[in-house]
Amino acid sequence: MGSDDIALVADALSKTHVGDEELSYEGRGLKMDNAESVKELVQEIEEYQGLRALWLEGNTVGVEAAQAIAKAWESKDQLQSCNWSDMFTGHLHLKSQLPLRSLGRALMIAGTNQTESLT
Repeated sequence: MGSDDIALVADALSKTHVGDEELSYEGRGLKMDNAESVKELVQEIEEYQGLRALWLEGNTVGVEAAQAIAKAWESKDQLQSCNWSDMFTGHLHLKSQLPLRSLGRALMIAGTNQTESLT
């Protein structure tokens, strides 16, 4: 196996999530206001095969960002656990309901079997 082959295998493994089946953005203090600000997260969600848990607590999520995340979730029917606590601190209380609607609707579209959702 040449060094190019090893590099390809290493790259593939770095993108593979083995074992825990969860993706965490916990406590990063991110301000996710629009689709561009969640581009990396959305890509990770879309590429993550077998995603069962998603941790977003401790970040601020606006309406447009939540809609982009929700769109990525629509195909994640194995998702069982989400933590949305402390996600809307940077937005007015009324506006915080809109991101929750988008996220919740996506879980229903995907047909997930939620066993845990923390808000």
